[in-house]
Amino acid sequence: MVSYSGLAAREGVILHMPLSLGYELAWETLEPLLLEAARRTPGIEASPAPYVLHAGLENTVARYQPNADTRQPTRRPFIYSYSDLRRHVQRVFAEAGVDIYTPVYFPRPAAAPRHEAAG
Repeated sequence: MVSYSGLAAREGVILHMPLSLGYELAWETLEPLLLEAARRTPGIEASPAPYVLHAGLENTVARYQPNADTRQPTRRPFIYSYSDLRRHVQRVFAEAGVDIYTPVYFPRPAAAPRHEAAG
């Protein structure tokens, strides 16, 4: 039998949070804010340091994934750590005056292709 709780306490568990944001926000602005949010989250280890993966480039958004280690996954319900991380992301972005949003684009009706009825 493997004790994953014991292994997690020794090796750590990575918390990650997928996030998609519009290209209007430069990664040079985004990355330090996400790292600060991770540092503020209770139970996050300073070593290894939190890091941000650039997870994808989509049509209208870039996808990021902040990652941070914890060695306390059983100290309290683990799901709260994710909630704390999300809360700190919102707080840090608000403090920096940076809006978190994903742009949504709709074609104008005049620009939409028209299909003629078969007759």
